[in-house]
Amino acid sequence: MPWGMLAEKLCASQESSESHTAVAEALAYGSGGSDGEDAVEPPREIWWASLLKQHTEALGFSVPERLEPLRLVSACSGACAEAVALKELGIPFVCEGTSEINEDFRTFQLANTPGIRHQHISLADQLEGKSCALHPQSPCCCVTQSPECLVVGAPCNPFSVMRPKRFHENSVMQHRQTALSFGGVLDLLKKFGPVTMIVETTDGLLSPFDKNTEDSPYKMLLG
Repeated sequence: MPWGMLAEKLCASQESSESHTAVAEALAYGSGGSDGEDAVEPPREIWWASLLKQHTEALGFSVPERLEPLRLVSACSGACAEAVALKELGIPFVCEGTSEINEDFRTFQLANTPGIRHQHISLADQLEGKSCALHPQSPCCCVTQSPECLVVGAPCNPFSVMRPKRFHENSVMQHRQTALSFGGVLDLLKKFGPVTMIVETTDGLLSPFDKNTEDSPYKMLLG
């Protein structure tokens, strides 16, 4: 792509960002009436979705049209932000299942994505297809195989560079959540065989285990 065209795209996205900010501030502080030249029209889509589309288009990418909804599976889901992101980007999807130990987060998930088909209370239950929070009487709540997208919010704690002992020898591997971050992710990959897998974690995953090695958790995960 010519540099001039790319620059124009980036400038356009900057202008869009400023206009969305102005609209948000106007709405927040109640400026502008319902009629007249000063009236503020709310944006039709959330600001980050507009910017993401504009920036990716500048790089030659676009959100493809889908005839069938994308099948999404979420693990260690938290708020299941990926479902909200797909919704805001206009990508049709079906959330086949989530796993989350915290009941408040599961309630939050359903409030934003009512169509979740299975809500397991742990990653282990999700992997084994046990009964879930939505179907406690069911003997089996098996999540679909080979989803188009599997998103994993693996625990960040073992790898975070903000942890005081992060670069101490054996600190990462001896952390109580490391087995879940390593083994759980691999088990999910083997179990569901997704077309695409996204692992969300801290960039500390890329940092060396300690000051005496260049090996990192990321390199270890890749084998």
